[in-house]
Amino acid sequence: MWIVIIIIFLTFVFWAFGYDGVRKIKATRPKLDTKRMPPVSIIIPAYKSDKTIEQAIISVKRMDYPNKEIIVVNDSDDKTPSICRKHKVKLIQNKKRMGKSVSLDIAGKKAKNDILLFMDSDTVVEKDVLKKLVPWFYNPKISVAMPTFTGKNQKGIAKLVAVENIFTHSHLRTHAHFGSLIAFRGCCFAMKKSALKKVGGWGESLTEDNDMGGNLAKNGHIIQWEPEAVARTTEPETVRELKRQKVRWGAGSAYSFFRHRKYYRKCPQFLLYFLPYIILGFLTTFLVLYYLYYAIISLSFIPVLGLIIEAALITLATYFHVTVLIYSERGFINPILLLKYVLYYTPLVTYFYFRGFVKGIKGKKRKIPEMDLNLW
Repeated sequence: MWIVIIIIFLTFVFWAFGYDGVRKIKATRPKLDTKRMPPVSIIIPAYKSDKTIEQAIISVKRMDYPNKEIIVVNDSDDKTPSICRKHKVKLIQNKKRMGKSVSLDIAGKKAKNDILLFMDSDTVVEKDVLKKLVPWFYNPKISVAMPTFTGKNQKGIAKLVAVENIFTHSHLRTHAHFGSLIAFRGCCFAMKKSALKKVGGWGESLTEDNDMGGNLAKNGHIIQWEPEAVARTTEPETVRELKRQKVRWGAGSAYSFFRHRKYYRKCPQFLLYFLPYIILGFLTTFLVLYYLYYAIISLSFIPVLGLIIEAALITLATYFHVTVLIYSERGFINPILLLKYVLYYTPLVTYFYFRGFVKGIKGKKRKIPEMDLNLW
């Protein structure tokens, strides 16, 4: 019962902080000054991306923003160079596969401008994205501005990934209450090159966006979310694709957590958002194991019945939690889809993350290099 109470309590806490976070974004959102539209370098890392990168290039060329430089850094031997020539964009062709974070550093050093828009090769942006992100940099304390992200595809499990994205955005509202995010998604974001230099560049990381978020936040840089700017990216459509993504994210998160653990210990965004879910996960696991153990030693069906009742109550509380937070962000969503998200998708993703996190811990203990390109 305590788990149910905690979930319901967190629902109202997150909603209240999120409401205030949106209020703060609206109150501080700067207006675009047409006389202050600094040039932007758009960097698109590519790896076996010749099926998607043309859409990405077209979308950035269509952006209603003057004076932009487009750089593609290619990590593979494919048709990407010919696509770049066709659209007359600058290409950096790596002689061997370097990995995303290294490629970002290579392109960043060659970019002409201080404001950089990093964008994945399977992502497209709305034409006004830069007009909505760049004004945030009028504030010298802001080093990153991130748009809202949605899925381009809606096949298979991507429908449930879309629900996860909305749920994630509801928590970005909570982070905004504290004045900054502590992480951002790497499919699309704008960053000051000067800030990137101050923290020593990207380095080599499995989850370069999560790691950079921690690196910037602990050094006093502000990461801003702009809800009205929109980028659309390709999401996993099969369980196999989802597993590959989440295991890599879990492994990368383990490395990143231990690098920035001193900062996270005192960071309200981490303590309020990540830590409660981690604790709830452990409490739920302990509860299940307790009931199963009690059933085995007592040879009774009563503990099993108790487990079923507890599981039903936790499911209802979780459904309430997800429904309230998603509604606050996006409005009404099909309740059957939400039920699938709670009963199927959330446990599945939690398992994949856990496997990845354990893999990362083992890798760190064995001093295995973090940049395992086989996880991509």
